[in-house]
Order: sequence, then C-alpha cells, then structure tokens
Amino acid sequence: MNAVAYTAICGGRDVLRHTGRARPGPEPFVCFTDVDPPCQPYLGWDLRPADTTIAAPRLRAKSHQIRPHLYLDADVTCYMDGTHVLKENLSVGELAEEFLGFADVAVFEHSERECAYEEAEYCIEKGLDDPAVIRAQMARYRAEGFPEGFGLPAITMMLRRRTPQVEKLSDLWWEEVQGGSVRDQLSFPYACWRLGVKWETIPGWAYLNKFFHYVPHGMRASEGGFADVLPY
Repeated sequence: MNAVAYTAICGGRDVLRHTGRARPGPEPFVCFTDVDPPCQPYLGWDLRPADTTIAAPRLRAKSHQIRPHLYLDADVTCYMDGTHVLKENLSVGELAEEFLGFADVAVFEHSERECAYEEAEYCIEKGLDDPAVIRAQMARYRAEGFPEGFGLPAITMMLRRRTPQVEKLSDLWWEEVQGGSVRDQLSFPYACWRLGVKWETIPGWAYLNKFFHYVPHGMRASEGGFADVLPY
C-alpha cells in the first residue's frame, strides 16, 4: 500500500511542525507550500510547491487538502491541518489498517456540534465567513433535503483511501467550497450525504487523542510547540 501523510500551508497562515522522525521513512510526509525560496527537505517533510494557479492562498491550501488525488500518487492519504502531526510511533498504513476496513474515509467527530446547520450558526456568530453566503448555502442544502443531525466531523485530519467514489466526493466538496463558504466543515457532510458516502469515526477528539500531536495555530516551539517551525 502506497501511503502519504501531507499538509498544505500557504500565505504564511500557519507554521510547520517537525515530523519527529530522525530520518525519512517508507511513508513520505509532504507539505505543499508557497514559501520562497524554492522548497527543500525540511524538518522531516518533503516540501513541494503549492498550486499557484489558485490565486487566493486560503483556497490554494484547501485545494490540496480537499483534492489529494490531483497532487499525490498514493493509495491512502492522511491530511493533517497545521495543528497536527502524526505521532512518531505510528504510520499512515497502520491507521488505514485500523480505520479503513469498512469505509474509505475516516475522521474525528466534532467535539461540540452535531451537524452542519449547528456549525453554520456558530460560523455566523463568530464572524468566520460572510453570513449571507452561509445562509444561502444552508438554505439550498435544506431545500434539497439534507437533514439536521447528519453528523459533523472535525476536519483537522482526514484519512482517505483513493477510490473513484472518494475522488468524486472530493471534487464535489471542492465545488461546494468554491461556490459557497470557505468553511469546509459545512460542505463535507453534505457532499457525503449527496453521494451516499459513509465515514468511519476515529476514537477521541481532534485535539485530544492517541494518534496525533496537537499544537494550537501559530504557536511556535518556544511557546510550547511540538518542535521547530518553517519560518515565513
């Protein structure tokens, strides 16, 4: 099984954590980034240029997050947000064996909210995106019959097996993010519902589990971060 762990950091929005691995292993850790100068191996990561045909840095990073089949030649991928790094004693292959037995997608469930409609209200309340865009998107979902209480993953990491159905899911998810809110947790459950894709739930919470190190956004090593960071 060809497996890859990856992340995407664009526009200086985040910092890159050390993989914690003393030397490269059989599974690459790939970071897509628009950092300059040109990419070189760093902190255990294989740094690769991000897709700069996408102008907005935030969407540029999300394109890699959402559509790994366009950028990686891998049977299994494990996306990690800039806050997460897979623990040193684990591999993507091991996670796949444990959690992709009965589903092709595995995620953590959200620890505070239960569905996209609750998430939408939270995003509006906190000013995380244009309220009009969010309301229009959720009204469309409701009109199509997307139910409340469908479930809400915390998409700080995502384990995926590459299949035609998962590629179709990723492409639909990307269309929703491009045409609606950039808050991808609103559209992922909808895309799963529309295509009939089931996800497997990984035990624990995104920020408290036995599989990943977690460091809050922007925290550097000197402030309690896991390791060094990629300077911007």
